[in-house]
Amino acid sequence: TSGVKFGAPSLVELAWRRESMWAAAREKVEPLLRKSPLGKHLGPHSVEEWVYALLMLGVAVLIDFVGTLSYVVPGIGDLADVIWAPISAVLVKVLYGSTLLAACNFVEELLPGLDFIPTATIAWANKYRDFASRIIACAKDLQKKQS
Repeated sequence: TSGVKFGAPSLVELAWRRESMWAAAREKVEPLLRKSPLGKHLGPHSVEEWVYALLMLGVAVLIDFVGTLSYVVPGIGDLADVIWAPISAVLVKVLYGSTLLAACNFVEELLPGLDFIPTATIAWANKYRDFASRIIACAKDLQKKQS
């Protein structure tokens, strides 16, 4: 045989690829992150943890954004809310692990006039409290420098 493998990669190969990807990303991202305004607020968390937490924040903002789209098309938006409410509630539960906030998200999406509440982002801040507090500290530092 030529040594060529066909089929899905093994778990070991996938883990190695993931570690290789993180190693390559770490070389490029870590210096940029350390030099950024957030640099002195990184704390005990690794670059990988920060990248993942920020990615999850982006997902939360996207969930909240989709929920607000019902304001774009009056009338049809109510139907969209009925469809989006269970989807967003499941996403909040799975991604952020809070049944209470998933239920709040569901109710918020169903009731008219409450779409402005960023429930998924609140769920992110609840799960990633330390990251959220460090981001707030960084924002306060930036605000002090500007004033």
